[in-house]
Amino acid sequence: MLTVNDLAFSYGDNPLFSKCSFRIGNGRHVALVGDNGTGKTTLLRLITGILKPDAGMVRYDGHAEMVSQFPAGMEVVSPGQGQMQRISRAFAKRPDILLLDEPTSNLDAEGIRKLTGMIGGFRGIAVIISHDIAFLEKAVDCVLMIEDRHIDLYDGNFEEFRQMRERNRNNQYQLYEVEQKQRRRQKRVAQKMKEKAAKSRKSGGVSNSEAKARSLLGNYDKVQRRLSANARRMQKSLDEGPKNAKPYEKMGLKLLTTYQKPQKVRINLDFDGLSGHGIRLIDNSFSFRIRSGETVGLLGRNGSGKSTLLDEVEERLEKRSCRVSRFRQEIQDVWEEGENLLSQLMKASGMPEQVVLDVAGALGLHADLLSRAPDELSGGQLLKAQLVLELVSPFDVLLLDEPTNYLDYDGVRALTEFIRNSEAAVVVISHDERFVEGCVDRTYLISDRRFSDYCDLGDYFGKDGI
Repeated sequence: MLTVNDLAFSYGDNPLFSKCSFRIGNGRHVALVGDNGTGKTTLLRLITGILKPDAGMVRYDGHAEMVSQFPAGMEVVSPGQGQMQRISRAFAKRPDILLLDEPTSNLDAEGIRKLTGMIGGFRGIAVIISHDIAFLEKAVDCVLMIEDRHIDLYDGNFEEFRQMRERNRNNQYQLYEVEQKQRRRQKRVAQKMKEKAAKSRKSGGVSNSEAKARSLLGNYDKVQRRLSANARRMQKSLDEGPKNAKPYEKMGLKLLTTYQKPQKVRINLDFDGLSGHGIRLIDNSFSFRIRSGETVGLLGRNGSGKSTLLDEVEERLEKRSCRVSRFRQEIQDVWEEGENLLSQLMKASGMPEQVVLDVAGALGLHADLLSRAPDELSGGQLLKAQLVLELVSPFDVLLLDEPTNYLDYDGVRALTEFIRNSEAAVVVISHDERFVEGCVDRTYLISDRRFSDYCDLGDYFGKDGI
């Protein structure tokens, strides 16, 4: 049993948690979700004891193992191999609590299936941070949600959690719309009351019959005061009454779509096989088709030659004077030391400040992070900054190599929507099943040193795939 009671934690003046309590029973596998910066990784570190809470306590029997998102030191193997080695070492220690921070990052489809099976056979408590929706749907049976400095536990699988959140959001919108309709009606009534009271005050010249009636009834002033009082009460009710806040809606990358104006591209690139670093990667001849408004998914195991092929595609496109943006998995040396990221992104792209802020915010880089110099950011934050740079730079062709590795759920959704609506030609390498299904129009597969058209994503990502 993992018990958290009245947990509070802050980074300086920035409180992350306040009086948070929950319990997770033995054998439960939990998805830990929340926006970027809400404290997901911090909570894992509090559970392991790496960090100490400001108040409250974390209690469990046995020991916990954590697989971090960014391991210390350099790997001599590929990122995917290194990730699986770290995960396997953690499982081998037979922990009572296993904490996994973005465990599917750098894993191919086969690696994700293997990890899913390992978690399924794990009898301890597993707490998992992941952007991979398809993986979470298969791996967890309950959800921890961090929101507004509180942590809530939802029983049920991830799909049930998503449906519940969507229903709650729809209910919020309905309540908001009903309230707005009522407030518009109240404003109209209040305005009429004000006009009536003002008209009553201004009517100085009156007929003899009206003057006589007022003196007989003695109620003119009384009526005028009542009209003014009613108007004031109605206005006060509008100003001070309870309000349902409009549900928070992320702008995503909608603004960027209006600024990007890609040129039309219609190109076939012919290859006589492919080699890289002295190794033959693809034996057969093939043609790589690139079209504006179409997204191609390039699939295959880690090490099959996908990134090498993308290198060749980029080089050939640039020789044809195409504007190419390329996001790579590795941190690139593209930043000036000492200058804040926002000014560098604006300078490199020529985009207005608001566009850069919207794109960065949608991908989890908020304004306070963009005000910092590159050496003040973590590895994951720098990779997100690189993705922002490639998206805001002018391009006709967008090449993305595992772009979702360090994005949260909302970031992946925003990127998916942007690609789906983009008029540019897009080529994507990804092992994120839902992301590929959501944005890819056509697929190529590299398998057993052969390049081929491949359309059945169900087979590729399914248990009988590669």
